[in-house]
Amino acid sequence: MSMVSKLQRQFTGTLLGAMTGDALAKPAKDYSPDELLDRAEIGYEMMGGFYTEDTEMMLTVAEVLLDLGDIDPDPLAHRLGENLDPMRGYNPGALEVMYALQQGRDWRVANRLVFEDGSYGAGSACRAAPVGLFFHDDLDLVVDAAAETARVTHAHPVGEAGAVAVALAVALAVQGEQPRAIYEQVLEWLADTGFGDLVPYLEAMQDLLQVWPDPPDVVQVLGNRLTVQECVPAAVYCVLRYPNNFE
Repeated sequence: MSMVSKLQRQFTGTLLGAMTGDALAKPAKDYSPDELLDRAEIGYEMMGGFYTEDTEMMLTVAEVLLDLGDIDPDPLAHRLGENLDPMRGYNPGALEVMYALQQGRDWRVANRLVFEDGSYGAGSACRAAPVGLFFHDDLDLVVDAAAETARVTHAHPVGEAGAVAVALAVALAVQGEQPRAIYEQVLEWLADTGFGDLVPYLEAMQDLLQVWPDPPDVVQVLGNRLTVQECVPAAVYCVLRYPNNFE
């Protein structure tokens, strides 16, 4: 297989994988773990999955990269507003920010409309994969571009750190690094580039990886709320624990 063909497969697989995970998780989003188990046991049919705002914004980031060859917050903000589909599952706060972008408000104002200190919701991380793909051979560019993709809607440093962590992980995976090495390098890059606030949350899984805890015990340690501090470590843990099992 040529290098170009390999990269095409990696790029396509990454985006399709993110979209598929988004669509599969959507029906379960509003249920507790116990409720999900009850429904699974009795064959309860939840509404079929469809991609959410996370995929919508991820595809917008990919569009901007393909069109411009880089991430510029101004055209990205414009494109996010232009591509907005309010029926994709945005929460009220995120929708307020997106409507502001759609109406042409400066993203430097829009990204603090809901939270004065900025958002650290997980959406910044969910749309960062295209950055890691596009700049996979230059990790400095990955860090800078990922932070820019987040900054348009997430003014909080942890919101930016989540995007940087995911984009770095994707880039390192494209380079052929193994999951454990990716984890360790992401920790180093975050600490060295001013995004170290996320590091303690990622390090919290160290003891979990030495044993085989039940999922509720993992959630007790890492959390599973829709914040960068909980979603990103939970996702990283799943990859480290089950690197070859997509289920």
